[in-house]
Amino acid sequence: MGLATGSSLRLLRWLGGGVCAQILSHTFAPGGHFLPLCSRDTGIYLGIFLSTAWLAAKGQGTAARTPHLGRTLVLLLPFVALGVDGFNALFNDLQLPHLYAPTNTLRLIMGLAAGSALLLLVSPVYATTLSAYDIQRAQRISRQSAFIFFALLAIATGGILSNASILAIPIAFISMSGLFTILVMLNRIFLHGSAGLIHRGMPVPFLSRFPLLALVSIAELGVLSLIHALVIA
Repeated sequence: MGLATGSSLRLLRWLGGGVCAQILSHTFAPGGHFLPLCSRDTGIYLGIFLSTAWLAAKGQGTAARTPHLGRTLVLLLPFVALGVDGFNALFNDLQLPHLYAPTNTLRLIMGLAAGSALLLLVSPVYATTLSAYDIQRAQRISRQSAFIFFALLAIATGGILSNASILAIPIAFISMSGLFTILVMLNRIFLHGSAGLIHRGMPVPFLSRFPLLALVSIAELGVLSLIHALVIA
């Protein structure tokens, strides 16, 4: 079990190396097994995955109406907080005056908030690339569904902070799945946007079909990881 866990995490850490600095002191290690992404990136991609699953469960994956200005501004707040926390951590590392002592727990929470907000902002744009999208339909968030979502984030946070060895693999795979999810979404948006610029009404690019798009996204991760491995070698 330990050997399988170690091998799986090493592979995921290699894949995650292309998008994450993977500083060990900034990384959670449930049961002594370092996760493939640092605490902040683990939060970001975990938030993306949970937000995607939440929207899908609510049947709102095709809602393509962009959020109103007030909601957009609210969704941008986690990025401001993430930036402040990032610069605070940088000033701490440089032994410069800073606001507070950075912790992995705070990095994780900031990442979860930013990742969730990012997905909610990108999702309506992605929905326009789907054949069944509804431009008049906006994401609807009731108090009950919001409570359920925040409960999911709390459970995810508690699971990571529990330091339970049995959760190392699930957390690693879910966070990497979030990274894969946002890559697929951004690639599809890029392809459809390019097709629209070249010729309005152009058929959906062949590469934007999910199986090929998934392979492209995996290849991108592999190339970035290979570059990272060559640079630090």
